[in-house]
Amino acid sequence: MRSLYYLMLALLVTILVEGCIVALWKRNRRFLMCSVLCNIATNPLLNVFLLILREQFGIGGAYHAMVAAGEILVVLFEAFLYSVYMGRSYRSCLLVSLVLNLSSYGFGIVFGDLIW
Repeated sequence: MRSLYYLMLALLVTILVEGCIVALWKRNRRFLMCSVLCNIATNPLLNVFLLILREQFGIGGAYHAMVAAGEILVVLFEAFLYSVYMGRSYRSCLLVSLVLNLSSYGFGIVFGDLIW
């Protein structure tokens, strides 16, 4: 039950951080909705995957490498979703996805101890 709480909290924080950036940067409701949907699609999957790896296989020191690999896949997939949904080039959406994901990941690193 505690893991579910952390998964939901991680999703909420990610939506809020990335949503604020999209609202200020893009000023586009459709882009904001796409950001929320992208996070709903990718954040729980990545976090469940990482939780399983950590709990079942005790990946320890390799955890950060697994997070980085997972985040790269998320950035690439979300860029694809943005490009399809927003009708923009993959390259421009890749920049957006990278900035948003680095921001929420950085937020988690800086403020994670306060939240968790």
